[in-house]
Amino acid sequence: MGNIYKLVALLVLVYISWNLLNQKNYDEGLAAFRTADYETAYSIFQSTADDGNVDAQYSLGHMYRNALYVEQDFSQALKWYTLAAEAEHPIAQNDLGLMCKNGEGMEVDYSAAMDWFLKSSELDYYGGQFNIGLMFYQGVGVEQDYEQALNWYLLAAAQGMTIAQRSLGVMYKLGQGAAINDNYAYMWLYIAKERGDAPASNLIEEYNRELNSDTITQSIALANQWLARN
Repeated sequence: MGNIYKLVALLVLVYISWNLLNQKNYDEGLAAFRTADYETAYSIFQSTADDGNVDAQYSLGHMYRNALYVEQDFSQALKWYTLAAEAEHPIAQNDLGLMCKNGEGMEVDYSAAMDWFLKSSELDYYGGQFNIGLMFYQGVGVEQDYEQALNWYLLAAAQGMTIAQRSLGVMYKLGQGAAINDNYAYMWLYIAKERGDAPASNLIEEYNRELNSDTITQSIALANQWLARN
C-alpha cells in the first residue's frame, strides 16, 4: 500500500511540474506576442496548445481569426476557440459567440452566439455581458429590450469596460431602458472619458453645452465617487 501512495505522489508531482513548465512556455509566447514577434509566439502557442494549454488554444484561435503571422483561417480559429471554450475559457467563449453572430466561417447563428455569450457571462467576463446587452439593444436574435440591455451593460461597466460605460451614458441620456437621467448619463460618460474613451470625451463636450453647471458638478461628484470605489 505504501508503494502505491508513493507512486501516486510521484505522478502528481510530475503532473504539477509538467503544468508549470507548460505555463512557463506559454508565458514566453505571450511575451513575444506583446512585442509583435508573432512568429515566435505562434510557434510557442502551437506547441503548448497541442499539449492542452487552454490559453494557448485561445491565442492560436485569435491569431488565425485576425491573420496575425498566419493567413486568416476561420475554420482553424473555430477549432481552437472551441477547444478553449469547451474548457471554460471565458474570452474564447465570447469570441466564439462573436464568430457565430457575425457568420465568420459559418452561417450566422444568433442562438449559438447568445449561448456562448451566456456561458462567458456566467464566468463573469465583461465581454460576454456586454455582447448580451448589445444583442438586446439591437434586437438581434432576440426581441429588442432596452431594459435588459441596460442591466447587462451595467454588469460590464462595473468591471471597467469603457464601451459599456459610454453606452450607459447614451441610454440614460435618451431614456432607453430607464427614465432620462442627466446625472447618470453624464456620470457614466465622464467615467468612460476618465478611463481614456475618446468617443465619450466627444459626447461630454456636447453635453457640457446642454447642461447647467450644478448638474455637471453633481454628476462629476458621482463619477469620482464611483472611480474611487473602483
